[in-house]
Amino acid sequence: MNKKRLSVVMAGAMLASAVAPVMAAEVTDVNMSEKSLLAKKIVDLAKTKMISTNSELKTNFVSTDVANLMKDNASAYGIKVLNKDGKEVALNTIDSSVTGDVTYDIKEIEKILSNDALKADMTVQVVERKTTEFLGQIIPGTQIEATGKVEKYGVDDFQNPTTNIVDPASNDFVKEIKVNDKKTGATVTLEAIKDLTASKEENVKIELNTESDELNFNLPLDKDGKITDKVQECVGFATKASKYQKSAEITADPEVKESYKLVDDSKKAEQVTYLAKDLYDGLALTAKGTEIQKDIENAKKVAKENNRTGKETVKLGDRPSKLTNGVAEFKVTYYASYKDVTTTGEVKVVTVKSTNLKELQSLYDMMTTDNYTVGIVAGANRYETAVNVAKAQGINETANADNANQNDIVLVNGESLVDGLAAAPLAADKKWNNTAGTAVLLSKSDSLPTATKDFLEELTVNVPKSKLKNVKIHLVGGEAVLSESLVDELKDMGFSVERYGGDNREETSLEVAEALGKVSKAFIVGAEGEADAMSIATVAVKEKTPIIVSKKGGLTKDAIRFIEKNLKTAANDNVAVIGGESVVSKADYDKIDAVTNNKVARVAGDNRFETNAAIIEKYAPSDIDEVVLVKDGQRNKEELVDALAAANYANGNPIVLATDKITDNQKVAILDKKGTDGFTKLTQVGQGVARTTLESIAEFLGLSNVK
Repeated sequence: MNKKRLSVVMAGAMLASAVAPVMAAEVTDVNMSEKSLLAKKIVDLAKTKMISTNSELKTNFVSTDVANLMKDNASAYGIKVLNKDGKEVALNTIDSSVTGDVTYDIKEIEKILSNDALKADMTVQVVERKTTEFLGQIIPGTQIEATGKVEKYGVDDFQNPTTNIVDPASNDFVKEIKVNDKKTGATVTLEAIKDLTASKEENVKIELNTESDELNFNLPLDKDGKITDKVQECVGFATKASKYQKSAEITADPEVKESYKLVDDSKKAEQVTYLAKDLYDGLALTAKGTEIQKDIENAKKVAKENNRTGKETVKLGDRPSKLTNGVAEFKVTYYASYKDVTTTGEVKVVTVKSTNLKELQSLYDMMTTDNYTVGIVAGANRYETAVNVAKAQGINETANADNANQNDIVLVNGESLVDGLAAAPLAADKKWNNTAGTAVLLSKSDSLPTATKDFLEELTVNVPKSKLKNVKIHLVGGEAVLSESLVDELKDMGFSVERYGGDNREETSLEVAEALGKVSKAFIVGAEGEADAMSIATVAVKEKTPIIVSKKGGLTKDAIRFIEKNLKTAANDNVAVIGGESVVSKADYDKIDAVTNNKVARVAGDNRFETNAAIIEKYAPSDIDEVVLVKDGQRNKEELVDALAAANYANGNPIVLATDKITDNQKVAILDKKGTDGFTKLTQVGQGVARTTLESIAEFLGLSNVK
């Protein structure tokens, strides 16, 4: 038995239908967990060859038997179902509303393929019935042929044209018919406009005379000579013969194009076992623990938003209540889709064990919705970290690509931080699945890293190839940092791509600023002020405020002109220079001050930590609940890339830069923003922060996962 990837097989089936019949249908194993994907693939194929429902053809060009087959939702492709012994199954035993042993109705196909009565060991056959084509319409019968003579219009026809030729009042495609003065011809004016872009509208016209073939005005044709039901596409009509050989029903058996045997894969779900200490280290949820917790939380959120409570794709099992043979455990189960929340739809089962019941119960409680207080969001590298941050942010639901401009991802170079500094507010201004705010993901310069590519495919797994163009990837950076080969890779995957990038970091940041539209605020950072930019990025996200990055050597005239044009009348402090004079010079500050009417703020400290404290003091809300901790980048500024990914997750909550310690001024700035209910969460983004630092911050915030 031949086994292939389902998507590859279906692509082959569609190609085969367009060129030549396959010699023999191969049988392909399909896991029960992929049943919904199989249904989508078959329905998409069926939609490529829909049977005509044209009323004129049904009335005058086909037999009664053929007319009865020309129904709404009918396709040339259909399905049969075989039992484990290879015998055809009556479809009403699977869904009582479907009769017979084969259906070509796409709605019935969907019903059969989504029904729980379609079980493992059954085989779904994709069949194609014999059809013919007439004027672009698919007919479920023999060829329609003109057997009589095509008559010419006579002089008598022009004496009473609305009776003998066409009556505009009863024809949606004809605007008027006007006979010439001699009544030997007529001009038929159509409703269609010849050129919609022309300054003066001109309707399509057909000239008729005694040399013209008679037309069937019930069969409007487009420019390719195919029947159309769209008024604007109509450019003419089919000729009328005195007699036609009507299409007769074809009695030949349908051809089996593909066969899919359903396989019970419930026992093949990935089995993963962790000890409690792998997910919780006594202080914080580990990166893996936080990832699982966020998976559970996001699944509940998506189910609630879509009225699918009880159909979560990630489910937490029962709370452990006792030790058995000295061990307690709980399970987290992942499903292929909300339609497959059954044992056959399991794709992964995570089992968590411990010999300490209280420890395991405490961890279980942390796994409930948003219940941890100290956790780490990270991955094995910066690319995986950005993906896990996106998931923690809530970017996990499959794209709804029916609408363009609703599914955006922002992509920056993970190894060239400066060109991505402006990316965070852009992501806040975009959408994912029609919800405000999207993710910042990381790429290599010439290609997508595995973690990023896999995540993009995961987010679009249910989107047909034809609609992937409605998912747009926004590149922040010029060709030197995000190459055209990367653009080609993204387009080959089916995505639309838009670039914001100039020859340097300043030009890139100005392009992003322009894309944000009318703004009333701006943050200006120095070319070497990456740490300062990371500190302010969470504020820029919350307020959708552009971050303008100066070029090496200082701000150019283009940057000053942008500030003057857009922010000349900005309120006091709404234009803010971030960082001291070592990163944004006094001369640059003075240039900004000279083109603005009101006070320009400078938010700075003696170093990145004091600037970080000053930003928290000035911009953090007065009742912050979550503190986000990232590496400070002091030893290697590229480590700040985690802060770039974290800005949209933090969404206004303060980002604290630290590796080995946190300063007193940072502590004071944070504590001054403590609300009446106190702090509720501390999240470290990325690895590399010293354990003692996380411990000390958790201690002075008064946070602990231990209840």
